Amino acid sequence: MSTGNCLVSVAFVVLSVLPRNASAQDLDGAVDAEDDQSSKTSSEATSSEATSSEATTAEAATAPEDARGWLREPRSGPYVFPAIGRAIGSGFSALVWLVVAPIRAGVYLEAKYDVSEKVKDVFYNDARTAGVIPVASFVSGFGLAVGAKAFHDDLLGDDEAISVSAKYGGAEGQTYQFKFELPRAFEDRVYLRARLRYESKGNLFFGGIGNADADMGTMLDPRESSLETRYRERRYLGVLSTGALVGPETSRLRVGLSALYNDRSFLELPLASAETSIGEVYDTDALVGFGGFSLAEVTADLEFDLLEGSKNPTRALRLRAFGGGAPTQGDFRFLHFGGELGLEQTLVYPGRVLHLRLAHEVLAGKADEIPFTDLPRLGGTGLLRGYLRDQFRDKLATVGTVEYHYPIHANFGAALFLELGKVARTYGELAESGSWHLGSGGGLFLRTSSGIKARFDVAYGDGIQLYFSTDVLEAFSRRRKEL
Repeated sequence: MSTGNCLVSVAFVVLSVLPRNASAQDLDGAVDAEDDQSSKTSSEATSSEATSSEATTAEAATAPEDARGWLREPRSGPYVFPAIGRAIGSGFSALVWLVVAPIRAGVYLEAKYDVSEKVKDVFYNDARTAGVIPVASFVSGFGLAVGAKAFHDDLLGDDEAISVSAKYGGAEGQTYQFKFELPRAFEDRVYLRARLRYESKGNLFFGGIGNADADMGTMLDPRESSLETRYRERRYLGVLSTGALVGPETSRLRVGLSALYNDRSFLELPLASAETSIGEVYDTDALVGFGGFSLAEVTADLEFDLLEGSKNPTRALRLRAFGGGAPTQGDFRFLHFGGELGLEQTLVYPGRVLHLRLAHEVLAGKADEIPFTDLPRLGGTGLLRGYLRDQFRDKLATVGTVEYHYPIHANFGAALFLELGKVARTYGELAESGSWHLGSGGGLFLRTSSGIKARFDVAYGDGIQLYFSTDVLEAFSRRRKEL
């Protein structure tokens, strides 16, 4: 094809893509724009080549051992704070691993081998209503207690429960107990509970009465110091409770009476004991009842449970109250009252539960007519974690608890808690801002369909305290067991 024909073809193509009313000036503008674009592209290519050339030159000028990729050379010298930060982080990571590793192992074993059911196969009958099981508890300052419990929870076919248990060591000393309960007698209208118990404890705590400072001395009045001491006790206990049941399971009311009998005797610790004996610090003659006594007490009892939701309650209200006292028996006489209000609220998802609790207990009477062992006490597993068991005692005791439960697995959960409590001689003293005791911490628990079966807590109050026990969120559970 000739040169002229080529030019004609190009012109035809250009004219075909332009609007029909395009003029010669428009065509000239298009050609000029094409020339400008070509010029711009050529300029950018030239600039890129120059930049590449400069970079190549810079790279060639930098020795390999000096290449660091720095925009600005950092300062030289020892890096103390980063090293401290790394050490703290490593220590925290190791601590978290130590805490989480047993949980992961337990969840893995439970999911893979169904450990809880296999354990029940060993200790329970096929109906899961009877068995012989090991029991254990641990409380800081007292040590480990172990034992066994034989029970039957459906003795006559209507949830009648009978059990015999024995524990040794720790805060329990030597403890033997027989318990019998008819939860729904006479067409579900009456309940009956009975308990017999023997204890021989050689390491009980006494730290004065009230909120005194830990002053040193001997033959001190119990209200003059809060020094830690120990003593021994032997006790026989009998409890009988009965009452009426009103309402369905979701709003059950129990109204009844309890009669209990205590026979106590006390001794100081042996001279060779590693602990400080109570007689080395306090005047035991000033401790009402330290010489031993027998005492009967009668109280009226009220229990009310309200559940919202049939299968998986989202809210539960619990009320416990009692009132009565010990009529005149020799040198002793007093009135005894107590109450506990608890609320459980599920937050958004099942298993995430907020627990709120407020408990108050009071003994009214003359100070020299109330045995020191009957005074309301705070400290330990059930009331004011973070402090030694029975560390505080006086005529009035109040404690509040906020606790949050979070599920980890179907049978495992974690808890965070905060507790605030105080003992006082009068309500005026209780209303004062001082002498309140704060405890906080967290723990892990094992749960089944019937509730929490075991839990391990770490709490901080007067130092770090460790607890291994059953459920602790019922303030007066220990009262039913021990008083």
